[in-house]
Amino acid sequence: MIVCRKTGLVYIGSTTKQYLSQRLETHRSNYKGWLSKNVKYNYVTSFVILKNNDYYIKLLQLYPCTCSDELRMKEREYQDTNECVNQ
Repeated sequence: MIVCRKTGLVYIGSTTKQYLSQRLETHRSNYKGWLSKNVKYNYVTSFVILKNNDYYIKLLQLYPCTCSDELRMKEREYQDTNECVNQ
């Protein structure tokens, strides 16, 4: 999850990357692309948190799975049971 220190808002996502920092960098890069009005980048709700430039990323669970559908289902469980900016 990505947490804004200023507002307490939370974004919950998932990744198959080895390091959380790699996933966070993807969010940052997409946000910068979106700000530059590059049509390649769509708005993502994590941008609500990134715009304040005061956030951290935290691992909720290492979840072994056999396919991306399993991972997405686990991600959805966290989103449904926690208050977050995800839509």
